Amino acid sequence: MKKILGLATLSFSLSALAIELQPIMSVGFESGGDDVASFTYENNKKRTMKAGSGAVFSGGVSVANPISEHELSTRASFSFKGAALTATNAELNFFRWILEVAEHYAIPKSRFQVGAGLTYHLSNKLTGTGDATSIDGALKPSLGMFLGAEYYLQRDEELPLGVRSTLIGLRYVRQSYESETSGAEKLAASSFGLNLSLLW
Repeated sequence: MKKILGLATLSFSLSALAIELQPIMSVGFESGGDDVASFTYENNKKRTMKAGSGAVFSGGVSVANPISEHELSTRASFSFKGAALTATNAELNFFRWILEVAEHYAIPKSRFQVGAGLTYHLSNKLTGTGDATSIDGALKPSLGMFLGAEYYLQRDEELPLGVRSTLIGLRYVRQSYESETSGAEKLAASSFGLNLSLLW
């Protein structure tokens, strides 16, 4: 009987909190930072890879804060960020895996929300083939921060595939990388980005 009462109390408590958890998927592009690598095409045209540039694909969850009087939500996500330069004589790729946690505030009576959080880049690998083979290398895991603003294109509507809301956003990421080689100079990897997000 005590166990049943305990489970009932727990169930009631969770219902009272009314936790709203929404899956979220995003796609975007970011650009900026120092030159991380470069190579020259066969026609002598030089191409350069920026440390903060790349396409970003992410998935995660957004959890509404049930005990706040404000429209606050916490978002956690896992992302892949990649950039590539290709030519007949070489190929250069820069891949990163990213963990992020952020807090967002929805501005009352508007479609805008602002957010800030931490971003942790790990398994940062630079690989080259052909004339860019010598560029292969790894960068240490790096902790940074970001600020962002988003606008609801649709909010709490019945959309295809069960999507409830769509957002378009801008953000600034403050980041730096350091080579696995000790004593190496840090690379500025800060960037500005544009993203589109879907919430279920």
